[in-house]
Amino acid sequence: MKAKAVSHTQYILSDNGRENGTLRFDNWFSNQATLKITDDGDFRFIPVNFFRTHYQVIQNESVRFNLYRSWRGTTRIESHFSSNNEQFIMQRRGFFSAVYVLVDKDKRELITLKPEFDWRRFKRNFNIEISAAGQRKQYSLILVASMVFIARIMQRKRAARH
Repeated sequence: MKAKAVSHTQYILSDNGRENGTLRFDNWFSNQATLKITDDGDFRFIPVNFFRTHYQVIQNESVRFNLYRSWRGTTRIESHFSSNNEQFIMQRRGFFSAVYVLVDKDKRELITLKPEFDWRRFKRNFNIEISAAGQRKQYSLILVASMVFIARIMQRKRAARH
């Protein structure tokens, strides 16, 4: 799977050349985005608090995910799709690498997100690997989009400090 930056505000999520969805940020510096999935409709990423450490993913006026960023660099993702609300942790793996990993409560890796910078177009794409356990989740594409959303925000914040 791949998340390709079409512009500085839009990513195309595709798998084997088939487009699955589009993640579009409101503007270059925005912390709000819209995810359009071909089969499931539209999802909206919005910040909830002043410090922009808590985000909600909303579909048709109902909260589907809560994203809680910590100051240590990890993000807790809570799903609200079914009666059994699941929790996941997105964390950066490695000291020098910028690989992000999504693990479940049993510490199994579900999704791996590897940034890839395109110097010719000056854009950041993401290569995504989904494990068998991750593919069994009915909302795996929304988890992938949430990871791209958080990774873009984290990398933009990190670049602003230098």
